[in-house]
Amino acid sequence: MTILFAMFFVLCLNLNCLATLVQSLVVVPERALTSNGTVSKKADTSQDKRSNFSYTEPPGEKGWWWYREEEKEKESPKRMQELEQRVEPVIETAKEEKEKQEVLPLEKYTYEELLYMDPEKFNKIFTYYLNQAIKEPNEKNMFYFFNILDVARKKAALFSYMYAYTMQKYSQYLPTAAYPTAYPGIAKRVEQIDTEVKEYVFGKKNMYGLIVFLKKGCPYCEVQLNILKKAEQQGLRIKKVYYESNPDIVTKFGIEMFPTIIMVYKDGRYIPIGSGVVSLDDVYKAIARGLRIFEGGEAGRFGIYEFQQGTPLDPYEPSPLWKKK
Repeated sequence: MTILFAMFFVLCLNLNCLATLVQSLVVVPERALTSNGTVSKKADTSQDKRSNFSYTEPPGEKGWWWYREEEKEKESPKRMQELEQRVEPVIETAKEEKEKQEVLPLEKYTYEELLYMDPEKFNKIFTYYLNQAIKEPNEKNMFYFFNILDVARKKAALFSYMYAYTMQKYSQYLPTAAYPTAYPGIAKRVEQIDTEVKEYVFGKKNMYGLIVFLKKGCPYCEVQLNILKKAEQQGLRIKKVYYESNPDIVTKFGIEMFPTIIMVYKDGRYIPIGSGVVSLDDVYKAIARGLRIFEGGEAGRFGIYEFQQGTPLDPYEPSPLWKKK
């Protein structure tokens, strides 16, 4: 009995504490009752006293879904078009006003000022008067455009004449010194190229071999074989591989077109020589370039021959300004 009584006492004590806690958290609004039992206006204003718990507050004007963004009223396509039509003229007018501020009347510039003017600034002036002439092709606008066009032509002529003058003075640094354009010089250049190419092709023929990939019924394959017969007669090693007999080999080398020629170096490296019908001279030149690659030639000099190195055609040869230093 003693134990049961103690437990009952503890339970009552806990309930009393809980009731006290609830009363401290919840604010009960004061209500003033009239003699007839109705609530007075003073009691209505007491509704402003609310608890600190948001879920006990009234929903307000936006309702319980206050967190939802209100959908913006969508403008109709017609309305949008009307707005664009109003804005475009304003933009164009502002653009024209800005151009007018940047570009002075043409007579305000001196001829020397325009002749030596910065190209970007001159281009703005030129474009402005060109647009004016196109927009309103009257005599005044055409006259202004004719004058600015004449200045542009003379600027180009000045550049061209000064280039020719400087070229004449420093002709030894021009590409024509190593790449002649006169017929006797052209013939000599061709002779030098032919000599260098054949030294590579036949002087090092034991260091490489050619493989030509063919396909039966291919008309161009027969033409290429006839071209390569002379190379075989001159001692080059050429192996013929037909797709029908060796499809795996063709696939291994990634051949997709017939005929195709590749050069295989002595260490197993290979490089394409040409696809389709290739002349014998082009085959020899491609062999020479391929050998230069295999021997560690500089890629930056791939387009020139050895006898042209150190000339104005050589990209690694310094220009006159730095060569003197």
